[in-house]
Amino acid sequence: MTFYLTLKLLHILSAVVVAGTGAGIAFFMLMAYLSRNTQAIYITARHVVLGDWLFTTPAIIMVFVTGVLMMTNTGLSFTSPWFLVTLALFIFIGLCWLPVLYIQYRLRALALHYLDDARATPGKPVDGSPSGNPSQFKQKGDALQAIGESFLTISDEPNQQDYKSARDQSVHSSNELPQEFHRLMRLWILLGILAFTAILVVFYMMVFKPLPLV
Repeated sequence: MTFYLTLKLLHILSAVVVAGTGAGIAFFMLMAYLSRNTQAIYITARHVVLGDWLFTTPAIIMVFVTGVLMMTNTGLSFTSPWFLVTLALFIFIGLCWLPVLYIQYRLRALALHYLDDARATPGKPVDGSPSGNPSQFKQKGDALQAIGESFLTISDEPNQQDYKSARDQSVHSSNELPQEFHRLMRLWILLGILAFTAILVVFYMMVFKPLPLV
């Protein structure tokens, strides 16, 4: 295998990691938010931050480094329209992603603050259910299980009413989060949509190369 093909393989794999990890993080974070379960939101946000540092950050660096090395190896122009547009998209994705990193840290902190306050306040729900009324979402283990349980319950027709009751009870917990949390969550979703759209355009530029390369 030539040096160029090795670079190309690493470039493609890194791009797949960026897109795949981004989509996975977005899905699980959104599902946790929609679960109305503050503890599940906190646990998910904590792992989302970790996932970004373990997978997304190295993959982004690898995409850039291997891309530059491939350009140098093939003699393509760094001032070509194709490269300049691709670079602009890459910078745009970064400008969306950096605020997203900060927002994820902030979301995690806000959810943790709410949970700490709930534990210190008698009668305040911690697991997403009102005091004295047990919820279907059990939080003694991994709080992410709440998300999986909601999907299983949705697919089980006889338990539809039970799920609706548990869901309605859990709204109380999410709604007590500060307005800053919901505002940041909306911004996080918007930035994610913009960044992922740009990633798809970059994939198009990589495969079809619709602009001059020199």
